[in-house]
Amino acid sequence: MNAFSLFSIHGLATVLAAQSTEQKKVLEGLLWMGVIIVALVFAAALITYLRKRVVSQGDCEAPDFTLDQLRRLKEAGRLTPIEYETLKKRAIDGFNQDKIKDVQ
Repeated sequence: MNAFSLFSIHGLATVLAAQSTEQKKVLEGLLWMGVIIVALVFAAALITYLRKRVVSQGDCEAPDFTLDQLRRLKEAGRLTPIEYETLKKRAIDGFNQDKIKDVQ
């Protein structure tokens, strides 16, 4: 029996036909374990890819407004104090994220 014959479908069928029932069950079990391992590796790679893609889409970008514009909108009554503080924090956080990316 050739070692490479175990890695082909025809070779596996030949080996299974020549083995006893107990040995066939062991070889079939090994075959299914191999299939499961390949499926798990593929699933792990897919999950890693999707996770990186989702995380990269969640990155904060700097807002398209300045703190001075926010202050004027608040003074004009177009923003509530809560909206102003929220947008101000988002603008500052976006600015800090850009600084961190520039350093790296």
